[in-house]
Amino acid sequence: MQPEENQTIEGGLEYQVAGNWRFSAVYFDRKDKQFVDFVTVDPDLFIFQYQNIADEFSSSGVEVEASKNFGQKWRVTANYTYTDADERFALRIPEHKANARLSWMPIEKLDLSLSYQYVGERDDSFFNPETFASEIVTLDSFNLLDLGVNYRVCEQFRLFAGLTNLTDTEYEEIYRFQTPGRNIRFGFGLDL
Repeated sequence: MQPEENQTIEGGLEYQVAGNWRFSAVYFDRKDKQFVDFVTVDPDLFIFQYQNIADEFSSSGVEVEASKNFGQKWRVTANYTYTDADERFALRIPEHKANARLSWMPIEKLDLSLSYQYVGERDDSFFNPETFASEIVTLDSFNLLDLGVNYRVCEQFRLFAGLTNLTDTEYEEIYRFQTPGRNIRFGFGLDL
């Protein structure tokens, strides 16, 4: 088996106004060769293995991002990605994906944030033990909201906490694998 090969071309631009407002856009085009796939070697003996296949995979798209500071305390950031991928190989790659974040710094050392994520429908593949064949299923789109808190105790030490999946949304990133519901995380960071 040979390693997969790919070639990616990217081009973009960024525009910023006095550190207050920023906009960027990137176009990408990717081509993959020698794709490694799980194939049937002998269906009668149920022998399967990973092999390089002759098909090529390509994807292209655009990502745009904008951010704006509102004084010293508020910041809004949003991005959107559109991806056009070959259908056969577009497993778990949504055509549309978006993120937004609202940050508030009531005092210099404290950062509070509310984050939103949208992931569009995407295809996934699973092995059906009844038919002994791989089948394509469509995973539903989902929306997530998260809350976050960061507090810098000193230059080298910070504390953080987060409440993820605030609305306790049920969703799948991989077919038949449920993701965690609402949960809380705590931690600290050291900058050495």
